[in-house]
Amino acid sequence: MYRILNIVRDEKFIDDVITCHDMASGNCIHHYVIIGKPVVLKYIHFTSRIKFISEGSFLSYLLDNKYDAVYLHSLIVMQMALIVKIPRNVKVFWFSWGFDIYRDRGESIIYIKLHHEKTEALMKKLENSFLKKVKSIIKWVPNHVRDKKFNNEYVNAIKRVDYYSGVLPIEYDLCKKSSYFNAKRVVYKYLSPSSFSDISGVKSFSGNNILVGNSAAHENNHLDLIEYFKELDISNRNIYVPLSYAGSPEYVQAVTCECGKIFGNSCRPLVDFISYDDYNKILQSCSVGVFFHERQQALGNIMLLLLMGCKVFLSETSIAYAHFKSLGVKVFSVQSELNQKEIDEELDNATKENNRKILNVGRSKSDYIKMMEDLYSVL
Repeated sequence: MYRILNIVRDEKFIDDVITCHDMASGNCIHHYVIIGKPVVLKYIHFTSRIKFISEGSFLSYLLDNKYDAVYLHSLIVMQMALIVKIPRNVKVFWFSWGFDIYRDRGESIIYIKLHHEKTEALMKKLENSFLKKVKSIIKWVPNHVRDKKFNNEYVNAIKRVDYYSGVLPIEYDLCKKSSYFNAKRVVYKYLSPSSFSDISGVKSFSGNNILVGNSAAHENNHLDLIEYFKELDISNRNIYVPLSYAGSPEYVQAVTCECGKIFGNSCRPLVDFISYDDYNKILQSCSVGVFFHERQQALGNIMLLLLMGCKVFLSETSIAYAHFKSLGVKVFSVQSELNQKEIDEELDNATKENNRKILNVGRSKSDYIKMMEDLYSVL
């Protein structure tokens, strides 16, 4: 019986992770810990399954409980300096989420320009304002000192990883180009139990509203994206802009203000966290989803909208756009195709069904169990 320690964060889909692991546990026991002081969990509801471990007691906890493997659900679930100290007889699996492999400055295993022009200017403005406040109350650590420490810990942590899975297959190939990445490829997917049924049965959309972005993360490039709406007639639609998680209050305020100017009465910023069911109702009211990320991000939203038969617009220079195009999924370019004609016309039924057929591959319950068995086989 293998013992696996999952290092997690308080995130929305950890409940699904626990449920799916229980269903496909096989000859393995999964435990779940959050590294840090105990706090009231906001997103995880299976609180009895979560144990809080301090950084200082992590290694002894790992050894005392004789774990065979550690599953890192992103690279920043614990201090990267601690990852290096995990004994070699314990296999380390890194399931990256995206933000832990893409940066546009400093050390990054995948370098990519994350921001478009207006968002870049806003981020510099917000950063300068933040630095002024911090410098006024604490002894400031110079950027080059802080960045060097992070870079060294980041590189060493990645060197320690035995097995890696990204959200998209191409991410392993991109990581492999780095001289300090030596992990072997595995496949791990974050799925919901509800997706194990035939996802071609997902309800179709039933409105003409538009979803813009997926969060308040600045990689959404909101300010640049909404520029493309200036010449469009959206007066008969609601424009939903999710801003309830990620990002700073200052960024949310700036985006909300700009969206109000361009979208007017159609603007519906979602600044408070709502239930999964309520969010799905909003998605079902949308015929169009528009995302301007450059890195892999918002795939849950994108997948669900495509399954609903919506039109999805992505940055034509993004990794996600290249991924969906390579699969044969019909997606559209923000830069060259976000126009009145395209947002007004639905996809034809044949295209909707083809998108669903492609996206249905590898997402059944039996597929998930097989994926987990393959993971266990390397222990």
